Order: sequence, then structure tokens, then C-alpha cells
Amino acid sequence: MTALSEILKGLIGLFVEEEFLALAVLAVVGIAALLIHVIGVNPQVAGACLLIGMLLVLAAGTFRTASVGRSGKPTKAAPPL
Repeated sequence: MTALSEILKGLIGLFVEEEFLALAVLAVVGIAALLIHVIGVNPQVAGACLLIGMLLVLAAGTFRTASVGRSGKPTKAAPPL
């Protein structure tokens, strides 16, 4: 039973560890759903917005992790050559 609970904790940790990414993905999906169901946009246009939004979230998360690092402290830049 403890092995199963550790596996579940690990899986949940994959989605909750980076709060920024989780909230940003939910926001992009919510915006795409609103575009289709409330505004009545063509689903292909909403799909393109979804793709662009997810790519932007991925880029922002990558830059954020690269600049802050896993420890939460800003990383030092490499000295110039």
C-alpha cells in the first residue's frame, strides 16, 4: 500500500510541482473553450489559439525555470570569455 501511495504522490507532484505551468495551461484551455462555446469562434481558430497559447506557456516556463532555477533563487550568469 505504501508503494502505491508513493507512486500516486509522484504522479500528482508532476502536475502540481510547477504551479505557474498548471495555472497557465488551465487558463489557455479555458480561453479556448470560451472562444468556442461563448463567442462561437470556429473550432479550428480556437485550436490554433490553443496551440499558440501552449507554445507560449512552454516558452515562458522554460525561460522562468532557466532564470530562476529549481531552487527558487536566481542563477548566476556565466562569466564572459
